Amino acid sequence: MSVKIGDMIDYIKRYVDDLSISERQDILQIIINSQIEDKKIQTKGNGTQIRFKDLDNSTITVIYNYIHSKLQMKISTLQSLPEIIETNI
Repeated sequence: MSVKIGDMIDYIKRYVDDLSISERQDILQIIINSQIEDKKIQTKGNGTQIRFKDLDNSTITVIYNYIHSKLQMKISTLQSLPEIIETNI
């Protein structure tokens, strides 16, 4: 089953803030490596803004796969931690 580009964009928007600064910098590097025109990358506030319409589908797919992979790793790590049981004595 393949994921539609629109669904990938929704996923990226929903979960990009769950990534670390370093991981978000990796995404920026993916975008820069995609040969996007420099004028399409805008500094905004404390970050960078790129419109999805300026990215080709293959770049969106790479970003989606990157975020999905990172989040799956974080979930796996959390699931492997022992449960902490609090008791009030």
